[in-house]
Amino acid sequence: MEAFPNPEPLVVLIDGQPIGTVAVRDARYVARLRCNHDHVREQIRNDTSPSGGLVRNAIHLDPRVVFGAFTPTAGFEPYRPVFEAAVELARQFDAIPANEPCDYLLWDRLMAAYAEINNLGPVIAEFPVPIKEFAVESDWSVEINFEAAPTETNVDGRTNRSN
Repeated sequence: MEAFPNPEPLVVLIDGQPIGTVAVRDARYVARLRCNHDHVREQIRNDTSPSGGLVRNAIHLDPRVVFGAFTPTAGFEPYRPVFEAAVELARQFDAIPANEPCDYLLWDRLMAAYAEINNLGPVIAEFPVPIKEFAVESDWSVEINFEAAPTETNVDGRTNRSN
């Protein structure tokens, strides 16, 4: 599996201003073909080599979900109440014992808090891909779900795609 395209902390922006960073711990990948031609698909289907060379070389894994630790920066202060509300609700939800029934009212409030964060329009500076969901947990860890895998050119001109 390929390493995450950018090992450095990711910069979280709201309204074009940095509000924090995410130190990436893990990423869930989606497989996509480097080349979408029918003859390439046929070669992959017929590849019987023990190493799976054609498959390995024809498939690229893109991160679709990123997990990491969020650290606020100086621009965070205007958004602190929104994030802290989500963190507190996540703490309350996490405190429910596993053998107790789900508190759906609390769950709905937590999802509303996440929606409030997402309505702020956070983006990752390194990836010009819309974020589907930015969720912050009770320990300030985050789960970032991208609308699509970030394979386009970064804002600094580098590409995340390794061909």
